[in-house]
Amino acid sequence: MRIAELINKARSKGLKHSARLLFQICVFSHWKLYLLERPLAQVSVEVRQPLHLARIEPDNLKLFEKYLSHYIPSIRVFLQQGSHPQVCVNEHQDAYLMFWVHEGGDYYDRQLYKCRIPVPENCIYQFAGELAKEYRPSRHVIYLLQQVWNQYCERGFTRTRSLVNANNPRALRIHQKLGFAETGTVIHVYRLFGVFSFARYEISSENNLNVQPSASAEPGEHP
Repeated sequence: MRIAELINKARSKGLKHSARLLFQICVFSHWKLYLLERPLAQVSVEVRQPLHLARIEPDNLKLFEKYLSHYIPSIRVFLQQGSHPQVCVNEHQDAYLMFWVHEGGDYYDRQLYKCRIPVPENCIYQFAGELAKEYRPSRHVIYLLQQVWNQYCERGFTRTRSLVNANNPRALRIHQKLGFAETGTVIHVYRLFGVFSFARYEISSENNLNVQPSASAEPGEHP
């Protein structure tokens, strides 16, 4: 989390909250993450507004400068590791909506959680989804997801997975509405001094998606 974001949180939520947040970021952090999954089945896509998709290469990242500039360092890494961008641009060629896809096989998250995410060979993993605030609310997210899911279904993939922070109820609700369900895998990520990380994998038979967020995990409120 950037310094400016910390200052804004300190102003809006007070000293006690900010001290706890600084401790979590600088000393010790714990994330509880649910691995969710949904089947890839062909669905009809009724797009009322056309989506303009952009081909993303290392030399045209200026597309992200207006709305998603804070993602550019991560985008460079995503491209280097072979992940597949799904990006919508407006009439001015400014990217306002994106998510990324990893095709089959376990995925290692280098950018945020720094842990291995189990992904079967016939499954895709979608991550780093973002819609610019200026375009919210918008059904473009649904249209893009359905188009991409159809494409991968035609290629023989049968499922898609996503990782969601237990302390992000909004993201949990969105994934439930999109038809995602728990796989039974819960990943606990621990980080010391913002550097040393390790993950613990838990198999759970409980329905965790209705759990309310606790006061402990907030660093960035990541999805």
